[in-house]
Amino acid sequence: MLSIGVTVSSTTVRPGESVTATVHVASAGATAAGTVLRASSARASAGPATRGLGNVGSGGVSVPVAVKVPAGAAPGALTVDFSASAARAATRSRTCTLVVTGAAAALPPRVAAKADLPPGLPAPAEGVSPPVVAAPQVALPPVAPPQIASPRIAPARRQTAVPVSALRALRGGSFNADELGALQAGVLAAMASAVALLLLRLRLARRARAAGRHALVRPGGAVSGPAGPGSGTPRR
Repeated sequence: MLSIGVTVSSTTVRPGESVTATVHVASAGATAAGTVLRASSARASAGPATRGLGNVGSGGVSVPVAVKVPAGAAPGALTVDFSASAARAATRSRTCTLVVTGAAAALPPRVAAKADLPPGLPAPAEGVSPPVVAAPQVALPPVAPPQIASPRIAPARRQTAVPVSALRALRGGSFNADELGALQAGVLAAMASAVALLLLRLRLARRARAAGRHALVRPGGAVSGPAGPGSGTPRR
């Protein structure tokens, strides 16, 4: 199966000048015998127009083809057609496009306008430039900087100066025998006071109970209280 590829030295050309197209022809699977390369163009001359390549294998054959543009060619696009054929193989073709520029090597107005338009839109007529649309000018509103309230700082407290002579060093963590004895005596005194208060409270409670019992006994040995059955006459 034949394959053909084309590369050009330049895609733009001025009238009266020429560019070189390199054509690469290869055959995949089997060697193509009697391979022939043909080149043609409606607005330019391509030479040689026909060239025999002989047997072409998978490595392929590259040949140069000169494409010359006439001196009186009008600016615009032109196409060059290349085709490769061989015995017992289908013909393969490839087309490349060249742009003919003006005398100052500038792109023609139709081509330049078409390059600036989005895809899918038709190009303007020849000699007519697309209108220039000025970008709208939008004035941004002024933005005031944010106002940040400064934090309130509480006034510093007035500190009273202490004379150095009133400062004393901290005592150590150990106690001597006198200090331990005084501490134990204080604890024992506190326990004795608590016990004395408890005994005094018990004594007062007993006196209150005894006074209540004496108040219930009448003079003469009678005991006051609710009258029961058969208690209307006192015993003698």
